[in-house]
Amino acid sequence: MKTKTATQRWGGRVPSPLDIQDQKRLEMLKAAALFFSTEGYHSTNLKDVAHSIGITKSLFYYYFKDKQQLLYECSILAHTKIQFEFPVPRSKREFLGNFFCCLVTYIEIVNGNNFQFIMFMEPDVLTKDQLLVVNRLRDRFEKTIRDVIAEGQKLGVIVPVDVKVLGFSLLGSINWMARWWRRDRGRSLRDLAGEIVYVALRGLALQPKLLDDVFADFKKTIESQQLGTTGR
Repeated sequence: MKTKTATQRWGGRVPSPLDIQDQKRLEMLKAAALFFSTEGYHSTNLKDVAHSIGITKSLFYYYFKDKQQLLYECSILAHTKIQFEFPVPRSKREFLGNFFCCLVTYIEIVNGNNFQFIMFMEPDVLTKDQLLVVNRLRDRFEKTIRDVIAEGQKLGVIVPVDVKVLGFSLLGSINWMARWWRRDRGRSLRDLAGEIVYVALRGLALQPKLLDDVFADFKKTIESQQLGTTGR
């Protein structure tokens, strides 16, 4: 696997000290997210997090005031990453295909970046002001999901049930994967995500045959990618 050089990572230019600081900060957030997701907030030790990426605990305190701020900034990063804009569909099938892909990508972002902690984060850990900011981002994402569902209802491909109920049902179904998925299970995250999304959307679809076609195309793409990897 080829790795990007420092100049490639910053668009061909030499990274500035600020670039390097931002990259260090991001690596710390990613490491902390893994611990928050696997150990929980209260059981996470900053010394262990620091050791996992080869830095000292004191360096963490240079970038973050305390563990609470670290969790807050991890939460902001996670909830910012999952936001999406839904493309305008030209057909019912394209709508289902777009929605399917958006949800698969959401699962990949959450599980692939160790953002599972946002599903079961203790709400009393953050301050009221911090929680307000995080909840606004969460609410924006959930509103996007409901808006997409409402659009699908207008197109006649999503069952005519209250969009809030459908939104919670859909997210509850796909978010549960965060509880049991592990990287060492053998199958790719994308492959599993596709099956989870297919099952979740099947219960919402008024025209399941269209969704079946979308899923079949998805599986063909996965199989061709796997063949391409093994054939190298």
